[in-house]
Amino acid sequence: MATGNHPAAADRLAAVIALGSEDPNGRLVLQSMLAVPEGRQAMADRLATDGNWRPRFVRYAIDALPAMDIWLTLEATEEAGAPLPCTDLQQVHRRLLRENGDAPPMPARCG
Repeated sequence: MATGNHPAAADRLAAVIALGSEDPNGRLVLQSMLAVPEGRQAMADRLATDGNWRPRFVRYAIDALPAMDIWLTLEATEEAGAPLPCTDLQQVHRRLLRENGDAPPMPARCG
């Protein structure tokens, strides 16, 4: 990511998450990625392609990364036409409410 190649970094992070790695360095890289719009979009694009790592993404990120950065990434994934499980969205939404007292609206399909 140091070269600004967010799509390549997103591919590498997807592999780390797919392996179930608990490497804290992966979370630091992911945090850096999600802190900028280009990085969030690269991760959203990668999330939209599905794969065995996608269900692990929220579990990997939820406790270590800023909730709004996770939410914006998931929102961009939804906008790319790749609906995510409502349970994942609700988990991040609850954290936003707990931390900020406010959160963007949930997608209508999630009730």
